[in-house]
Amino acid sequence: MSAPDKFPLFHNVLFRLAELGFNIPQLLKSVGISPTVLTEPQAALNTADYFAFWQAVEKVNHDPLLAFKLLDGNNQAGNEFILLAMLHSGTFKEALQRLARYKAMVCPQSVILHETSDNIRILSQWQYSQQPEPHIITDMFFGAVQHILDRSLPNAPKPKQIELQRPRLLADYSNYFGCEIQLNSRENALIYAKSDLNLPLAHSNPELMLLFGESNTPTLTMDLISQIKQEIRQCLNGEKPTIEQVAKQLFITPRTLQRRLKAEGISFAKLLEAVRIESAETLLTKVDITIGEIAFYLGYQDIHSFSRAFKKWTGKSPMLWRKERKYA
Repeated sequence: MSAPDKFPLFHNVLFRLAELGFNIPQLLKSVGISPTVLTEPQAALNTADYFAFWQAVEKVNHDPLLAFKLLDGNNQAGNEFILLAMLHSGTFKEALQRLARYKAMVCPQSVILHETSDNIRILSQWQYSQQPEPHIITDMFFGAVQHILDRSLPNAPKPKQIELQRPRLLADYSNYFGCEIQLNSRENALIYAKSDLNLPLAHSNPELMLLFGESNTPTLTMDLISQIKQEIRQCLNGEKPTIEQVAKQLFITPRTLQRRLKAEGISFAKLLEAVRIESAETLLTKVDITIGEIAFYLGYQDIHSFSRAFKKWTGKSPMLWRKERKYA
């Protein structure tokens, strides 16, 4: 099932762009897009308008490293929903797989991962456009992937090679990635050594709990069920938590955890379902997060699976639940 033709305008990226001196409302108007889109909680553009906006940025930009500067500052792109989930992945490969699943669920950009005997090639495709993406979109995408490695590892590997369709580059661009760059290529591709896929990315991320308005500070007075629910929440990062993961976090075996839960009169599956729905209700109150993003973050395979589970639990679809509470 294809994602709708809506690409999110990430608030952190727009804020950083404004910090760097760009007049975002004027840029939108210059390509015929109403700046009122910025007032929408879940601001998004269709592919054609999204491309047009970034082409407008390119026309007035004189900094070849602008795309990478959008990844730093006080409002880091690393705090965006998907990058948090990637940072909390076990390995680089798992982070890339989460990125691909997220894109498939919430926006019209597909992430393609091609493994060979020696390399992993990372590309993107657009479902609703045959036109080449603006250079800055390519650069933001490649920069975000490298950003994950740089934030997670003290000696982060660099790409083996980057292939770009464009005919020319300034030297600063090559220096940023520190690898060979091939121009006039058939496609835009970010290439790493296949061995990099197994690099561990274990990353303590308190921002994950802040999404739920909770602290991840342990408490000695917490009962067993509350402890388990907190550990499940810690594992909600784009994948369905397993009993093995939670047991490992509690320093007990899965069998012991099952036995303890049985004594409490509840199964792990029921507890997981309860935590996911409780977390969904919390996230639904945050109007800048789409239902697709919530479904991804809670580890559902698609929006429909999440909607069915939520309606079974609450009697209402996520959209109706949000609308009735005036969060829509």
